[in-house]
Amino acid sequence: MKGAWIEIGQGETPTEWKKVTDNVTRPVENGVIGDIETRNLAGAKVWTVRVIVEHQNGRKREGRYVLRLG
Repeated sequence: MKGAWIEIGQGETPTEWKKVTDNVTRPVENGVIGDIETRNLAGAKVWTVRVIVEHQNGRKREGRYVLRLG
């Protein structure tokens, strides 16, 4: 694993993403990759959160979750 991080984007199908955590460079098992500070969620009630993992060969994988506030 080269790194992993979390990004957020407004709405269910964001066109822009904002990185909200530092890179994690070691595998995480049953732990936390990072925390999203609440100030990053201002301005919208629906956000998509994505976790990106980059492998040593440059290949990336991602998982997404739609977060609805209020």
